[in-house]
Amino acid sequence: MENYKTCSLKQHKETKARSYCQQCDIYMCEKCAKIHSELCQNHIPYNLDSDKTIFTGICQRENHSEKLIYFCRTHNELCCSSCITKIKGNGNGQHTDCSICFIGDIKDEKKNKLKENINNLEKISNTFEESLKNLKSLYEKINANKEELKKSILIIFTKIRNEINEREDKILSEVDQKFDELYFKEELIKKGEKLPKKVKESIQQGKLIDKDWNENKKKLNSIINDCIAIENDLKDINNINFCIKKFNSIYYDFKFTPLEKDKKLSQFIYDIKQFGSLYYKEYKLKEKEEEVYKEEQKQEKEISKEEEKYYEKIEEKNEEAQKDDYYYYENVKKEEEPKKEYDYYYENVKKEEPKKQYNKKKIKYEKKR
Repeated sequence: MENYKTCSLKQHKETKARSYCQQCDIYMCEKCAKIHSELCQNHIPYNLDSDKTIFTGICQRENHSEKLIYFCRTHNELCCSSCITKIKGNGNGQHTDCSICFIGDIKDEKKNKLKENINNLEKISNTFEESLKNLKSLYEKINANKEELKKSILIIFTKIRNEINEREDKILSEVDQKFDELYFKEELIKKGEKLPKKVKESIQQGKLIDKDWNENKKKLNSIINDCIAIENDLKDINNINFCIKKFNSIYYDFKFTPLEKDKKLSQFIYDIKQFGSLYYKEYKLKEKEEEVYKEEQKQEKEISKEEEKYYEKIEEKNEEAQKDDYYYYENVKKEEEPKKEYDYYYENVKKEEPKKQYNKKKIKYEKKR
């Protein structure tokens, strides 16, 4: 049936229908639906805006416009007379070979089945919210696990890329270093290009100095200075000429290994392409919980063992301290106590003895007097 229908009331026949009542077999616009809901409160209309299929009691198969008065037990489906006809063709006779009965024959059976289904739905309803809550929690864990997995993969491949980039930079730097050490720089070419002109100028200058040597005796210091300049120019010219001859006779053939078509490189690239793989283990959630519980118990045992070792060390230290105290009391303290008594006697009693003797003598002397 088409989703778009117009109101069954003649006055509203151009208005789009919003609902359908099977008991009344009418389509209703919004106004008619309000009146219908007040007059027929026990009727359950279908909302045409929803995706739910509207049941009209009429067979919806092509060229079938008859009422659904039969039931196919084989397919658990309502049928019309065209569906069960023995003459097949043109969309007829689809249920000819099925187990067919009248709708009235399965009324009690479907009623009992309805009660059973209601019970099942109530059971589902009681546990559905908890199941959905657990599913949402599991979904969050799955997403967290996915992000954690992606993060760990990213860390590994970032590390690989960084190592490769560092290696590349190191080799490129080594290329620059080696070429600078073994080969000449562009500056030598520029100096070499100026060399012929500099040689020519030095020759001309030298000839002029040689020609005027005897005539300009008063400017001897200037002539000597020019001679020194020519000597320095000659040193520079010889140095440049030596470098040009040297580098013209030496050539270094640098290559990088592995080469582009080297088997090692091909194998290395292949290993990179094959590097890393995902694997997973399938298990039930209860098994996972048990596995997590066992792991936690194992960790707790390890922690308790470490704590026992820690406390054992503390007890050993306490015992050693007690032994030290006992040794001190048995040996050192016994020696210290007489010494302290002697010190006390010397500091207090012995100092008083001369005074006592003096007082005794004084008393005797006074008695004699």
